[in-house]
Amino acid sequence: MKTIGLIEDNDKDRGIIAQKLEKMGYKVEVPYRFSKVLEFAFRDDIDILVIDAFLGCVSGIEIMRLLKRKKFTKPVYLISGIDNKFLPELNPLLKLIKPAAFIQKQYIEEDLKCLAS
Repeated sequence: MKTIGLIEDNDKDRGIIAQKLEKMGYKVEVPYRFSKVLEFAFRDDIDILVIDAFLGCVSGIEIMRLLKRKKFTKPVYLISGIDNKFLPELNPLLKLIKPAAFIQKQYIEEDLKCLAS
């Protein structure tokens, strides 16, 4: 069973996403403190990271930049509840940080199924 490290600051969203991922057969871990996110990402038992693009304390995009600088090699899926009309503004950032995929939260279950197969 693969373990997903879920970095999501919204309690409700985190619960819903974790439940969907667990239903798909993943084990889900969350960091206890956002100040320890980088240490959390590099844990040996984390296989995949799922990061909210727009966290309250620090952006998921900035976390991805830091991970890239540290030569992070595990797949990172960037998620967001962003409305489709804002995606063109986000595309240049996505090209820069190159997540394994960008997934809108409402489609996480369907998109992860496709990516996992």
